Amino acid sequence: PARYYAVTKNGCTGVKQCVFGRLGSKTAVVLFGDSHAWMWLPALVNVASSDGFKLVLIWMPGCPAASLSVWNPDTHSVLTACNSFRSSSVALIKKLAPALVLLASRTTNMYGAHHELFSNAAWQAGLEKTIGALKTKATAVAVIGDITAFNVQLPECLATYPEHVQHCSVSNPNKEVDEHVAAERAAAKAEAVAYIDPQPWLCTKTCSPVIGSMAAYFDSLHVTAVYAAYLSIEFQVALKHLV
Repeated sequence: PARYYAVTKNGCTGVKQCVFGRLGSKTAVVLFGDSHAWMWLPALVNVASSDGFKLVLIWMPGCPAASLSVWNPDTHSVLTACNSFRSSSVALIKKLAPALVLLASRTTNMYGAHHELFSNAAWQAGLEKTIGALKTKATAVAVIGDITAFNVQLPECLATYPEHVQHCSVSNPNKEVDEHVAAERAAAKAEAVAYIDPQPWLCTKTCSPVIGSMAAYFDSLHVTAVYAAYLSIEFQVALKHLV
């Protein structure tokens, strides 16, 4: 399945709509970004419940955490609603004053104004701006790095090659797509915040769509809820000194 939590499927606004974990806890963690924030929810709900903090998901489809004006392919114009959503969300997060904000976004094949691909420099600068706006003495920020995208259609490819699933694998990094993993890592380093790298949990020199007995991806860009939940312990370790 793509998700466990139906309330989150079209995005989450504000700090009260999509709240999980220990709801009465005074310690809050915000998961903020686009669908690549949303996809990690099954992992982080388990951590929140186990470690005793409140988890608040804030996300908008197609709207990365980085302060960038992204292109809307449906309207052939800049997605102005994204900029408004990001600004209002940052203000609400600052008012909430959580212990930690986790930023996660898709970086693959992302376009800006005039339908031009973002440069690494632009992506890094945009993410640094968001980190800078959220980071305070009371609120730590961490970046969950992007995952390698597939340039084959999943799960259709697995349905076509059920006995030869590695036919659907891709190299890591995948040179067939444009991505900004390095820019995210650089932004985290420049702003002196933690960078959580999910790549070792998904890929070696290649990325397989099946890991163990699990379909790890529900499409070419997102992990399944099942595999995200499986990674709960990995996230728990990654967050150990952050919350």
